[in-house]
Amino acid sequence: MGKDLTPYQQRIVRGWYRNLDALRAQRLQEIAGDIFLADSERKRERLWQRARELLEKDAAAHPAEVRAVLERRDVEGLARLVRGE
Repeated sequence: MGKDLTPYQQRIVRGWYRNLDALRAQRLQEIAGDIFLADSERKRERLWQRARELLEKDAAAHPAEVRAVLERRDVEGLARLVRGE
């Protein structure tokens, strides 16, 4: 880590990276709910784009499943994917 960070700051940064997968999963869950409740197509489109970006960063996701969910715009499939079902 950078020499300009205090030991306390280094612990915070390490903890953030250690929990990055959980943070992504939580954000994807929130996005799935927001997509379901979105009242305009424009909002849905932005949310799907954000979900795509987060899923592409997730190394554990199955590419075929992710692609299918994104192509169909399947909100329930996205929620199942995030839960790991």
